[in-house]
Amino acid sequence: MKRFQLRQGEPADEAAYLDRLGKCLVGWLPESQVLEVLSDYREQFQAGRERGRTDAEITAAMGAPGDVARGLLAEEPSAKTAGLRQTGLWAAALALCCGFLWINLSAYAFQYGAVLFLPLASSVLFLLLRGGARVELERRFPNGRTVSPALGYYVPFGLVLVFEAAEEILHLLSRIGRLPEQVGPYFVGEVNMIFILALEAVLVVLLAVSLWRSTAVSIRFFPGVIHIFGAGSAAFFVYLYHMTPFLEDPWSPQEALVMALLPYGVGLATALAFQRWVDGKKPLPRIFRDGAVSWRDWHHRLGVSLLGWFDAEQAIEVLEDYQEQYELGREQGRSEEELLSALDEVYAAGYPGKMILQEFIPGDDTYMRVLTNYSDQRGKVKLMCLGHVLLEEHSPHGIGNHAVIITEHDRGLCDKIRRMLEDLDYVGFSNFDIKFDRRDGRYKAFEINTRQGRSNYYVTGSGHNIAQYLVGDLIEGRDIPPAITSNRSIWRMIPRGLAYRFIPRRYHQEMKALFKSGADHHSMEYRPDYTARRIWRIWKNHIGCWVRFNRYCEKPKEN
Repeated sequence: MKRFQLRQGEPADEAAYLDRLGKCLVGWLPESQVLEVLSDYREQFQAGRERGRTDAEITAAMGAPGDVARGLLAEEPSAKTAGLRQTGLWAAALALCCGFLWINLSAYAFQYGAVLFLPLASSVLFLLLRGGARVELERRFPNGRTVSPALGYYVPFGLVLVFEAAEEILHLLSRIGRLPEQVGPYFVGEVNMIFILALEAVLVVLLAVSLWRSTAVSIRFFPGVIHIFGAGSAAFFVYLYHMTPFLEDPWSPQEALVMALLPYGVGLATALAFQRWVDGKKPLPRIFRDGAVSWRDWHHRLGVSLLGWFDAEQAIEVLEDYQEQYELGREQGRSEEELLSALDEVYAAGYPGKMILQEFIPGDDTYMRVLTNYSDQRGKVKLMCLGHVLLEEHSPHGIGNHAVIITEHDRGLCDKIRRMLEDLDYVGFSNFDIKFDRRDGRYKAFEINTRQGRSNYYVTGSGHNIAQYLVGDLIEGRDIPPAITSNRSIWRMIPRGLAYRFIPRRYHQEMKALFKSGADHHSMEYRPDYTARRIWRIWKNHIGCWVRFNRYCEKPKEN
């Protein structure tokens, strides 16, 4: 017998499980609380995989998303009341919008009423479906489902195009007398009515399918709902026009068709606006987002949470540290919402631990340093190589990665790091990110990575091959003499021309001297490996570097 069994139809992987759980909770709990719950369950999946379990076993052990959601909501007595109150509020607002539409229908001014009804009703329906929260949930916890524009855009547009063409052809034939004599006006009108009603029936089915998909699959189907409703409005207005023959100053058939396109145009414009919002190409308007939490509320909630784990004195100390960081952010021009949002996003993305807020150190890339070390199995530091970073990556996926480094010698800085590592009996590689603070003339270490860095080839370029240190220490058992790099060399991952373009001019003379002396090293360029295919790959990398840096990196003002 299997240890775990899944119910038929239940999600069997992490993305589908979190997507279903989020949909169950988003109607009852605030967005931030739902994100926190999903982050906790993502950790459960990670922990389960570390123990060798499959996603199917993990989901079966945790239970169906609906059951989990019911259990969580049972622990929040006010959740259901708040959710029902919010649903009732937006349902009443939608009813008011429909009442406004009915008044316009009674006055035979539907095409004018749709100009206001479509954007207002779309916004209210979006809020009724918890659209803002679901956009954020799908961004943080994507379900992997693609949304085709065919159902929401191409099909309705094609139907409206056929409808308009058929109506124009019908009226044109009537006007020039090309219809058969046995086909009277009454028969033409009946055929026209049947055609319009059939078109409306198709659009109603499309509307129902899109609305269901917006609710059950992805909120990214919602713009299609608006577009389909706008398409139905065009046909409905023509039907309304034909069914009210006693209108004062009636339009000509051609004018009526043009006026029918007015609600369609408003629907299409509204749908495209929502499309940009749900696709993340434009931020959601404030009305669609949860209300911002004030600093005082956030600070209070943090204190209450800390008291569950620490005594009052420790909790107060932590709160004072956060207060200092908050005041520092305000001094730098950061808004309260930005500070709180940055912290919330980190925890919502799945980070489970404590947060360390560091002071912002001013300065561009050239203020950065990188220090790579090797400590032998006795805890003694045997290699220290300090690099002066001249340029870093600025593309979204590569930001912070080093692009150009020049080795330099600073005995005082190295001695401080060496004493710390040896006091800790540290063994193995260590890589420090350091920044020079021009305000007090001191170096500030940000973090220690327990590995060699991505840009570690700058160490090899300085004349120290880390493989020799590993072999000599761990295999040969030799007591390797300590070394602190003192010779100058340059390492880069970008073409020379690009380095000159984005590195401040004050470093160009030293760069030229190192290039001329042959102390230039590139992680991909190695002449014995050169083949036509290898050269082509290197050139592709260089071209990509030119594109990325010209797009994301700013040239120094002095250049």
